[in-house]
Order: sequence, then C-alpha cells, then structure tokens
Amino acid sequence: MAWQVSEHYTHSDHQAIFLCIGNRGTSQRRSGGGKAKAVGWSIGAFDEETFLAALKGAHDPDGTAVERATQLPQCVTEACDATMPRRRLHHGKRPNYWWNTEIAALRSSCLRARRLSHRTRGRPEHQEREEEYRDLRSNLKKAIGRSKRECYQKLCMEANTNPWGTAYQVVMKKIRGRKSPRPICLLDTMGKMLEREIYNRLLPFIELPGGLSERQYGFRRARSTLDAVAKVVELARNAVAMGKCCALVTLDVKNAFNSANWGWIKGALAKLRVPSYLARLIESYFSDRLLWYETDDGPKEFIVTAGVPQGSVLGPLLWNIMYDGVLGLRVPEETTLIGFADDLAVVAIAKHPENVELYANEAIHTIKSWLRMAKLDLADEKTEAVLITNRRKNNTVTIQVGNREVVSKSVVKYLGVMIDAKLSFKGHLDYAREKAANASSSLARMMPNVGGPKYSCRLLIAGVVRSILLYAAPVWAEALNHAVNRRKICSAYRPIALRVCSAFRTASTEAVCVIAGMIPIDLLASEAHWLYEKRKANPAEVNADFRKVIRRELCGKWQQRWDNSDKGRWTHTLIPCIEKWVNRKHGELNYHLTQFLTGHGGYRKYLHRFELDESPNCPECGATLEDPEHVMFHCPRFLQQKRRLNSILGADIEPSNLVEEMLKSEENWMAVNEAVAVVQTKLLELDRARKAARRRRDMDELV
Repeated sequence: MAWQVSEHYTHSDHQAIFLCIGNRGTSQRRSGGGKAKAVGWSIGAFDEETFLAALKGAHDPDGTAVERATQLPQCVTEACDATMPRRRLHHGKRPNYWWNTEIAALRSSCLRARRLSHRTRGRPEHQEREEEYRDLRSNLKKAIGRSKRECYQKLCMEANTNPWGTAYQVVMKKIRGRKSPRPICLLDTMGKMLEREIYNRLLPFIELPGGLSERQYGFRRARSTLDAVAKVVELARNAVAMGKCCALVTLDVKNAFNSANWGWIKGALAKLRVPSYLARLIESYFSDRLLWYETDDGPKEFIVTAGVPQGSVLGPLLWNIMYDGVLGLRVPEETTLIGFADDLAVVAIAKHPENVELYANEAIHTIKSWLRMAKLDLADEKTEAVLITNRRKNNTVTIQVGNREVVSKSVVKYLGVMIDAKLSFKGHLDYAREKAANASSSLARMMPNVGGPKYSCRLLIAGVVRSILLYAAPVWAEALNHAVNRRKICSAYRPIALRVCSAFRTASTEAVCVIAGMIPIDLLASEAHWLYEKRKANPAEVNADFRKVIRRELCGKWQQRWDNSDKGRWTHTLIPCIEKWVNRKHGELNYHLTQFLTGHGGYRKYLHRFELDESPNCPECGATLEDPEHVMFHCPRFLQQKRRLNSILGADIEPSNLVEEMLKSEENWMAVNEAVAVVQTKLLELDRARKAARRRRDMDELV
C-alpha cells in the first residue's frame, strides 16, 4: 500500500492523504494543469517528400503479407513522427487566460480567512477576522480585474499573428454557449487509411446514373445545404405561381447515425450493383466491432451491432446508401421528398389546403413504415410544418406524425434558413440580423479603437459576421429589393465595419464601408445569387477569371452608389475611386487616420455638433471652421507638418490628391499616417486644455 500527503488546499484545517491499494502505484490527484498527452500530428507542418522518404526507409519489402500488414502501421507512425510534430491533448480543465500564481495565492488566503471568520462568530476576535477577510477579498477582486485587463490586451495584440486564437475563443464563447457533447468514434491512422481506400473505390459506383437519388444533398460532392433549401423554395414558388398551396414538413430521424441498420446497408449495396469484393470488404468492416470507452469504474467495451461511426470517413457515405431507400419510396405524385443526411423535407402541393394535408399525411405514413422496417424512428417532437400560399386567409394544416398532431406554423427553420408562409424571408432576415449582431458585439471586445489587432486582421475577423449574414443568400437575395429588408441586414453589418476601421459610430455607413474596404452586404448578396444561378446553368463557366469580372461589375455598382450618395462627402473628396483604395497593396488603417478620413474626431466643428465644445471655429484663424481640411491643409498651427509632408511626398498635397499620393508607396502612406497622428494628438491636448479651463471657470463662478 502506497500513500502520500497532498499539499492541495482542501477548504479545511486538514490535509488529504491519498492511498493506493494494489500495484497501480501512487495515486495522484487530477489537476487541470496535468501533463499533456501526445495525440495525432500537426498536419500543417506536413511535408510530402520527407514523408515518402521516411516511409520507404522504414518499410521492409520482405516477409509474408500478414507480416507486412502488421508492420505497416508502425512504419506509417514512424514516417509521420519524422515529418510532423505531435499534437498535445490536455486532460482536465485548463485555467483561465488571466489566472496566475498571485491570484492563486490570494484566493487561497481569502478562503482561509473566510473560514476563520465563520468559525469565530460570537467571539471577541470575530470583527478583526471579518475585516481581514474583507481586505483579502477586495485585494483578490482587484488582482483579478488587473490581470484580466493586462492579459486581454496581450491577447488582442496576439490576434495579429493568430486571429482565431485565445482572444477569438474568449469573446465567442458566450454566444456559442454550452452544448451537450455528441460522442464520435475515434479511429487510428490505419483505420482511416482503410476507410479512405474503401470510400474512393465505392464512390464511383454510387455516383453513376441510377445510383443515389438526385434528391439527396448531404455528404455529396458539389452539393450543399444551399442546394437543398433552393430546391424546396423552387418547388414552393412554382406552386404559388400556379395558384396552389404548398406544405413543407421537416422530419428528423432519432439517433440516426448510431442506429443505421447494417443489413439494410448490405441490401442497398446489392441494389446498386457494387462489386462483390467491395461488398465483402464492407461486410468484414462491420464484423467484430467493439467500442472501448472510459468510465469512473475503469475502461469498458461495448459490442457494436448497428450504426455508422460518426467522425469517420466512410460513415456518411454508408448512411446515404442506406437512407436512399426513403427517397425512392412511392408517395403521392404531388409530394416530393428532399434529403440532407438524416434531415428529410416533405413538400406537398395541391390546389386546396385539405388536399395538401391529405398528401403530406400519406407520405409521412409511408416514411414511418419504411423507417420502422429499418429499425429507425422519427423524432416526432422535432417535426415542424408551414403552409405556403398567397391566399389572404390564414389557413393551417394538421400533420399526423405517429400519435402527435403538428399544426402548421407561420415560419419553420429548415437547414438554418427560416422559411415563412409568404416566402418573404422577413423571419430569416430578422434571425440572421440578431445572430450577426450578437457576433459583432462579441467580436468588438477584441477590436477596440486604440490597440488590438491591425486592420488586415480585423478585416479577416469581420468575415465571421459576413458569413452569418450571407448564409443561403442566393435563396433570399430577392427579398433585399425592399428597402425595409435592406435596412435590417445593413444594421447588423454596420457595427463590424466600424470596428474594422476603428471609426466612431456617428460616421455614415457609406463612408465606413468605403474606408474599411467592405462591400455593402446587399451587393454581396446579389453577387452570391447571380453566381449561384450562373453555376446552375453552366458550372464550367464559373471560374476564377469569371469571378473577377463579376467582382469588377459589383465594384462599379458600389462606385456609382458612392458617387450619388449625399453622405460621407468629405471621405468622397479624399477617396473618389473605390477600386484603387480597396485593391491597394499596402496601408494599415488606425484610429487617428480614420478620424481624418471620416472627419469625425477631435475637430471643433465635429465636437460642437454634439455640444462637446463651445465653438466650431478654429482658435487660431477666428471665423474659420475647424474641420479636417482646414487643420491639415490650411491652419498655420500645423504648417510645419504640411511642409515636411510635401517634402517627403514630392508634391503639394491637397484633399484631391492626398490619398493618391499615399497609395504610391508604403513610405508615403507611413509619412501621411505619422503626420495625421501628430496633428490628432495635438488637437486632443488642446481640447483637454480647453475643457480644464472651462471647468476652472465654472468652479470660480460657483465660488
């Protein structure tokens, strides 16, 4: 028997003793800071030539087939070790990014003081112990706050080298929330290689004409959720155009991938006329499968008799093969089944809602019968329905799913898109706006006006919000023809554009998008819609050169909108050509430069507009307004900076040619940036001096 005294704090006056009975060695307390275990490899450092050379050097061509097969995993492992560094898996919970030894010591002292304070209640020394505990608790809170500020500033600066690092994970943690983990099957390297080989040989037979149904969009090449949603919307729009009603019912299979029937997979392979050697290989793949897992009582094993491994290479394809039987069921002619993995959409079309209800119920009854034979079941509680029609009367249909009656709603969520009864997509735009606004609010924490990531990293991070807003854009882009919908989606796009260029929120959306180099979101949605329709008509035509042509046309529309706008005119004077500005090869934006480009900053004209200064005029020039043009180009206070800038640029700068000179070289950009920073800093000092003088004057008047 081995034992040891633990030095860990136990929230009492006693120390814990850990015992180990048997031959397992000394028991150790689990700690979040435990040693990391090496698992897998960092694929980013993979070098193909080194890998092949190491593999050839380690492999012995002699020996029987069994010996060579046994030797192969070790050879591959050694070759991977010679090519790539190992990844590390940390056991337990990692400490917070702001945790340090000082906070740990203060927390330990605080807990000890609290315990002593509680035990001395009713005694003379209780007041002293209570005050000691309060002082320690106050010091702990201050230390945590100080460490959070300092560490978070470091994290934001580290985002320049790793935009998706700790800072991004910290700010996005709240909106992602905690989700219940879904178990996946972790295969070793040789298992994945075998699955990949089977997959590559099986796929050509599956994708032949007469193979998998064309209405299965999940886990297939050149197909996505967008195609599935677009097909559903197309059917609904055609029905409405003919004056008919359309019911969309979304179904979900309960515990689908873990319940896939192996016998049905084998039968489906036979129907698809897969070569017999592949069928035998897959049958062997299913045989003698064991699942090892860890429990509190030690490792255990489970005999697997159904399901396809989640997280495997071959699992999704085998699921599609088995589930293809659903899409081939005989349902009413007016009903269409559309699949995406285990998600199934039933689209029923008829002249009257009563008939729509009848067709949908008949199709669902047929689907449930097939699933029952395949030992699968629907998640009835997840079933939703919507009746799509142009009729003014609010009709509903009732769908029977097992013992549950599902009444159609005004809007349902299908593959991440909110589809409403009028196909207006107002519900989806509201949903996308709210989701993007939450993401923008969280990301703003890592992109302060002063400090934080540089402009190029901010622009990259802004792609998170852009992706949220543009999800399935080809389906709902036409909804942006209404000004109300455009305002909705632009309101969620504007905050992240402000963070990218470090601008004040008083700046106009038009100017902010131009300075940040972010194409307006409604134009991006229309571009996505146009490209998708073109790809459907002629996929070979949509290549990189074609995309460049479309992007130039889009920038032309943006330029026309910029020229005709009545907002951001000072910015337009500086940046008249959007294409040159956006396609520049150098130049990082910052807080001071953005103030100058927008005119929204420490200028008296701007401050007076919001009643933050007594006068809008320049204190040096009398009746002249103090705006960025006057300060940078005409004010005698800053003539020295202007002359120095003219000397560096080799030209007499004016508002109309300043940006053009900046774009000529990195040195010119940095010279203008430095001059603007000097001017902005001086204006800030003068503003603080005026405010201090005003406060003193107000105090004198009170006295």
